Amino acid sequence: MYEKYTKVVEAEFPRMMMHSTIPMGAPLAVVFEHYRLNRHLVDEFRIPVNLFFMAGTGMTKAVWKYHINKLFEYSQSNPELKWQVTNCVALDLVNHGDSALENEGILGWQFDWREGSHDLIQVAKSLKLQGESIVIGHSMGGFQSLYSTLISPLMFKFVIAIEPVTHGDEMASVVFAKKMLPAVAGAICTEFANEQEYYKYMKQRSFYRNFHPQVFRDFVDSEKIVNPDGTVRTKTTKQIQMICYHAGLRIFPRG
Repeated sequence: MYEKYTKVVEAEFPRMMMHSTIPMGAPLAVVFEHYRLNRHLVDEFRIPVNLFFMAGTGMTKAVWKYHINKLFEYSQSNPELKWQVTNCVALDLVNHGDSALENEGILGWQFDWREGSHDLIQVAKSLKLQGESIVIGHSMGGFQSLYSTLISPLMFKFVIAIEPVTHGDEMASVVFAKKMLPAVAGAICTEFANEQEYYKYMKQRSFYRNFHPQVFRDFVDSEKIVNPDGTVRTKTTKQIQMICYHAGLRIFPRG
């Protein structure tokens, strides 16, 4: 039904945070997957729709694979619709998933969620897709999807924000910093003795254990790296995830 390409573009430069990279000013890359409807299936009488997907902290482009399949199937199974899904694009933030591997060794200790919005625009510009574009984001990705419309108002016609982290009062920031962050830090584990321990943690203790079974498999299998000695780590480290959670504190008071 579609062809899938893994692509890499240069991330937005300069970054918003001085220490986003080490050394400062080092170029970063964004890895994304482009799902393109087979050309012979494109209906010239339907409005082409391009869907962009932004995940939340700790999650990657892999969590969208199941949904992308369903959306293509729905679009093709209902030819009476005035629109047709022709492209789907799922991103890994510069410090998550395959982007984190691409940028390994130069990622810094600072991150601003808004940088992800700028990188989303970089990806969209690189593709130059025709038709109507919609961005879909969850949690941190929901914020980044919304913010992208401020910096590039004409890029997306609609935003679908799922549980977006967009605002909060001073008390919310205090509670998040004093209670939520320590709890999150205690729950996240990204290094394991072996594959058995990895899958056991993911199934029993991780934030992702209640995912739809297929979404869970897609995500967990894609994040796994088996080291030569048999130990396992994830592409997105605990340190990076905590940096992203801490960065959320800057979003609460600003909205």
